[in-house]
Amino acid sequence: MSFFNKLSLGLKYIAFLAATILLLMAQSDTAFAQSKKKDKGKNKDKTTTSTKAETNNPNHEKIEKLLFDGILAKTKDNFTGAIDAYKECLKIDPTNDVAMYELARLYYEGNNSDQALAFAKDAANLAPDNKWYQYLYAEVLALGGKFNDAAEVYKRLITKNPDGYDYYFDLAYMYLQAGNFDAALTTYDALENKMGFMPEIALEKAKLYRHLKRFEKAITELDKLIAFNPADATNYKLLADIYETQGNAKKVEETYTLMAKNAPTDPQSRLVMAQFYLRKGDFDKYIAELEPAFADPAVSLDAKAGILVAHIQASNTPDIQQKKISALAERLLKAHSQSALAFAINGELAYVYGDTKKALNYYQKALDLDSNQPAAWIHVLEIQFEIEDYPGLVETSQKMIEVFPNQVQPYFYKGLA
Repeated sequence: MSFFNKLSLGLKYIAFLAATILLLMAQSDTAFAQSKKKDKGKNKDKTTTSTKAETNNPNHEKIEKLLFDGILAKTKDNFTGAIDAYKECLKIDPTNDVAMYELARLYYEGNNSDQALAFAKDAANLAPDNKWYQYLYAEVLALGGKFNDAAEVYKRLITKNPDGYDYYFDLAYMYLQAGNFDAALTTYDALENKMGFMPEIALEKAKLYRHLKRFEKAITELDKLIAFNPADATNYKLLADIYETQGNAKKVEETYTLMAKNAPTDPQSRLVMAQFYLRKGDFDKYIAELEPAFADPAVSLDAKAGILVAHIQASNTPDIQQKKISALAERLLKAHSQSALAFAINGELAYVYGDTKKALNYYQKALDLDSNQPAAWIHVLEIQFEIEDYPGLVETSQKMIEVFPNQVQPYFYKGLA
C-alpha cells in the first residue's frame, strides 16, 4: 500500500459494493431490466457493472441472487458463506468477473496471496477497463512480492486514468519496493510536472537522493522545502545531516543557524541545536538549548529521556555538569509530573550521581504511578539493602512479590532482611 494520502482499498471498495448492490436490486425489476436492454450500450458504467450482467444467460436471476447472497454474507462477516456463494456463482458462470473480484478481495484480506492472485488476475483480464479490478490486481501482486508486475498494472492505470494522481504514488512505491530507485524518481518527476511543487514529493525525492548518495540533488530538494516552509525544523535537520556526511562543518553550522532564526519556537529544533553544540564541545550552549525543550510538555518525553539516559551511561561527568544535567531532569519532572518514566529517569540519574536518598524517593514515586516496572522495584530493593533499611526491604519485597510473583529478586532480598 502507498504511504501517501490516498484512499484505502477498503474505502474504494465501499463505493464498488454500494454500486453492485444497487445494480443487483435494480436488475431484479423486470421492467427496468427490459428498458436497460433497449438502451444496451448507452451510459454503461464499466467501473461497477459485471461484463456478464446484461446477457441472456438462462441462470441470470440465480447468478444475481448468489452475488447478492455473497455480499450480504460478507457484510455479516460470514466470509466462508461469501466464498461459497461466489464459487457457486462461478460454477454456473465461469466468466463472472464480479464473483472473481469478490473472491479475490476475500482472499486478499485473508492474506492468501496465491488464491487472491488467481481470481484477481482473471477478473482484471476479463474487464481490462475496470479500474477497481486493476487496482486490486496490483495490490494482490504486491502482497505476493511481485512489485515489478504490480508496477506494470499501475502504469496501465495511469495511461487510462491520467488524472488518477494516487496511482503515481502507488507506482513509485512499487518501484521502491523492487529496488528500482531511478524509476521511482522518474515517476515522482512525472507527477510533479503535472501537479507542480508538492512538499511530500520533494521530501521523498530528497530522502531517496540521500540514500543514493546523490547529495547535491538531495540538497536541491531540501532547499525547495525550506523555501516553501521556513518554519519546519525537520528539513534543516535533514540538510545538516547531509552536510555533516560530506564533512562540511561550515555548512552544518550555517544550516543550524538558519534553523534557529527561522524556527526559533519549534521545540524539536531545540533538541537538534543542543546536539549540534554538544558535538562542538560547547556544553553551556548545549544546556541552554535543552532547558526550554525539557520544560515544554509538547516535546517528546521519550526524546528527552533518551538524552538523560546518554548522560547516565557516560562516565567521569564533571560535578558542574552533573548539577546542570540534574537541573534538566527536574525540569522534565515539572513538565511530565504524572509520568512514571520521568521519575524513574530522575531516580537513575540521582543514583549514578551518588544521591542515594533522592534516588530512592524518585523510584518509589515512579512505582506509585506505575507498579509494572520491575527495574524500579529492583533499584528500590538494592538501595534499601545498601542503606540497611531492613523493615523497608521486607515491605518492598512483599509488594514486589504481589506484582511479580515469578521474579527471583524480591525473595532473595526478603531472605537477606
